[in-house]
Amino acid sequence: MQTNGRDTIDLSGTWNLQLDPRDEGLEGRWWESFPGESDPGESPRSAEEGGPVTLPGAIHAQGYGEPPGPETEWTVSDIDASFRDDPHLGDLYSNDNFRMPYLLQPDRHYVGAAWFTREIELPGGPASPESPHGKVLILRLERAH
Repeated sequence: MQTNGRDTIDLSGTWNLQLDPRDEGLEGRWWESFPGESDPGESPRSAEEGGPVTLPGAIHAQGYGEPPGPETEWTVSDIDASFRDDPHLGDLYSNDNFRMPYLLQPDRHYVGAAWFTREIELPGGPASPESPHGKVLILRLERAH
């Protein structure tokens, strides 16, 4: 596909996701060997920490992260916590039935580093005029937050 006279490749689809809640990826050089991907003998991560994900898309909507509860630290800072003591809200603040009464609460919550990997095929071979060898390649990511 061409956009503004440039060849583009649509990268939407299935990617490999690895959550990094302990921020180990940089020190562990995960960009060289994605955990659990290259060595079948390496112990796999739990389903909450990594697996396939469809992009574009929200990882929490695809089952990644932890179920929210009373101790969840939300990124919004102006939440009125008085609902915790409101007798009309019953047990909405228990771990078993937690609901944030005025926040669009996802089923899962994750804030932290996340690594994504996917193999792509670039057009042409090494001797082909379409080959990217010697050309500038630009990767643009939207909504990478």
